[in-house]
Amino acid sequence: MRDAWACWSYERQQWELGQAFDHAYCEDCERDCTLEETMDDAP
Repeated sequence: MRDAWACWSYERQQWELGQAFDHAYCEDCERDCTLEETMDDAP
């Protein structure tokens, strides 16, 4: 999981991601964790 802000769009009438933060949490081990970005080699 990751901390984030969601903002309601009156125009689209749905929730939209406003901002994602660096803090992450693992549901499996129930502890804080670090995220690592990787490149996807898919075409």
